[in-house]
Amino acid sequence: MKVQIVMSGLLVLGTGTATAQQERPALTLEQAVQIARERNPAFRRVRLGIRDAEARVLSAYGSFLPSLDATMSWSGTRRTTSVGEDDFGGTIIQDQSRTFTSSSASQSVRSSLTLFDGFKNVNRVRAARKGVDVVEARIAAQELTLVGDVSRAFYEAILAQRQIGVEERLLQSAQEDLERQERLFTIASTDQVQVLTAEVRVASQEQALERAINQAEKARLVVLQRLGTLGEITDFEPIGELPEVFDPGVLDAGDLVALALAGHPSVAQSHAQVGQQEAELARARADRLPSLSATGSYSRGTGTDGYSSFFDFNPNASHGFNFGLSISLPIFQRFSMTQSASTARVAVDQAEEDAWETRLGVEQQVRSAFIDLENAFAVFQIQTRSRDLNRRRLELAQEQYRLGAVTFIDLQRYIDDVAQAERDLVNRQLDFANALVSLDQQVGQRIPRPRSQ
Repeated sequence: MKVQIVMSGLLVLGTGTATAQQERPALTLEQAVQIARERNPAFRRVRLGIRDAEARVLSAYGSFLPSLDATMSWSGTRRTTSVGEDDFGGTIIQDQSRTFTSSSASQSVRSSLTLFDGFKNVNRVRAARKGVDVVEARIAAQELTLVGDVSRAFYEAILAQRQIGVEERLLQSAQEDLERQERLFTIASTDQVQVLTAEVRVASQEQALERAINQAEKARLVVLQRLGTLGEITDFEPIGELPEVFDPGVLDAGDLVALALAGHPSVAQSHAQVGQQEAELARARADRLPSLSATGSYSRGTGTDGYSSFFDFNPNASHGFNFGLSISLPIFQRFSMTQSASTARVAVDQAEEDAWETRLGVEQQVRSAFIDLENAFAVFQIQTRSRDLNRRRLELAQEQYRLGAVTFIDLQRYIDDVAQAERDLVNRQLDFANALVSLDQQVGQRIPRPRSQ
């Protein structure tokens, strides 16, 4: 219901793309993830697999129940002959042929029940239930991928939207510098070159603002594509902040690996596949055991000369009931049972090797993602220091400019360096956010955050 409410609000407000920015419908990351779970085609396609898996479980439980079949049949015959028999059974040929017609109708109900089949039905249920576990783990893994993709795209949209504000402030600063240079030029305190330089900076900043607006629009389109709503929702306002940057040193890689090995969907899927193959092996081995089944049926029918019995729905001229027990013991099946058991044993061994390989892969991916997070934090710190140095240098340059020791053109270069350093710092924060999302994805759950994130 919550997802439907969010979708309804977005669809109503999303039609006004030509309105002002503040009139766009607001969307948080949590709401985006909820919508994606319901609307993303790839995730919905994976979830369809649970239907088939549950149907297999139902079919497996059905092997404990008796089967029941009902039949209704009618038949008619027409025979013309000139051959007959005399009183002593000899064949005679008559001058004239005779035509005989007859019809019959029958109804029957048959039931059979397997009383014992070497526990193949039990293992069939086990395999089917493990199949459900496999599908559920596959769905959970796809959900991890979906949440990661949506989070990255959403953070990109937040960054792109924030960048518009940065470029707007830089444009305002450039316009103020241009106005200042024009006033100085009117009182002959500066020359035409510096005025033109300020005009060039304004034009350059206007282009940067336009690029930022275009990038924000494309970033929002990517989010809508991830949600599976592109074409229904045309625009939105991303609400939220990038994750706070923290020192990954407060985390322990070994603890993260333990969390992943205990709960990552790919690990759970590999274990379920081992259990499924073990159940298949037990079922294959049961082929060597005897089976016991019971049958019972009731039938009735009638037969008449002519076609009067055709489509007779109550053929009650004769009726009967029969039942029986049967035991089947396979003695020699030309090594087919040996081959089936061997194939099932190999499948178990392969599933166990796949499970071990999955565990190794999960550990490697978690540790690699942790290294990426540490690197993203280190680069963010370096970029923060670079930003601070550029700011300090600009402050000194502004003092020197007021004293006439630095030209306006040099001052503009320092301003541009600070602006680029600010942009780079935001990008490094995005890199940290993406690395954090990747680590969550590899661990299989949201990792603990310091500072109550």
